[in-house]
Amino acid sequence: MKKTKAGNNIFSVFAGERVAILTKTRVSESLASDTQTIDKSVPLSIEGYLLDCDEAYYYLGETADQVSAAVAISQVILIQEVKALDLYTELLENADKGNMN
Repeated sequence: MKKTKAGNNIFSVFAGERVAILTKTRVSESLASDTQTIDKSVPLSIEGYLLDCDEAYYYLGETADQVSAAVAISQVILIQEVKALDLYTELLENADKGNMN
């Protein structure tokens, strides 16, 4: 795939790594107590392995070999590497919950 110069530089730093991408898309949340309600808006964060990019998108995967999401490069605020989980935690997260008795 043809890559933009800026996209290629960022991609080369994080390629194959588990990352969290903070986007310009905002998610609203209301926090309420007995006396007040507070509305807050936070940037949407998407996590996965950075697998590929083209002129317009970064492609992320839940695993290191299958794309499950695309994020528009123009919407990216921040890309941060996510520490790998220990093997036991990763096995539990990826286990088929239907077979756990």
